[in-house]
Amino acid sequence: MARADEITPQVAMLSQATRRAIEAIGGLENAAQVTSRSTSQLGRCQSANDGDTLSLRDAVALDDATAGRGGPHILRQIARMLGHEVIAIPTAPSDREEIKAQLMAVMTEVGDVSSEVIEAERDGVWTASEALRALDRTDGLLSAVTAMRGLFFALAYPAAQAGDP
Repeated sequence: MARADEITPQVAMLSQATRRAIEAIGGLENAAQVTSRSTSQLGRCQSANDGDTLSLRDAVALDDATAGRGGPHILRQIARMLGHEVIAIPTAPSDREEIKAQLMAVMTEVGDVSSEVIEAERDGVWTASEALRALDRTDGLLSAVTAMRGLFFALAYPAAQAGDP
């Protein structure tokens, strides 16, 4: 069993997600304003060389502040580590243009995943870095497909979008 301060792959992934959230909010100073942490502690939390992590309360505050800036970075990483995907549920009924645009996003992601697989298969041996790139592209594909599902849900159940049970 790993020690609490050991830098496991999961801690390293959380550090990367924390770094993305801090960058999205505009840096350590801004992140310190929305969390209860100092800039030095936040710096440790975003470092892959330190085992420090944010509290759940601070992670939620930071992710909330990054809404509309690519977030929630930390929640998305935690969900992926547990085998899940996080997307924002559309709040307004979609129209045909939204569906077409989302279909293009899905197709772009399929192309990105395909490119990574083709490149990795060139020599017949997958490296860890190739697998990580393919995994990242696959996460993008999952997000795009799940967002498309949300658009279909909004069309199928407009009352749920209005807040009706």
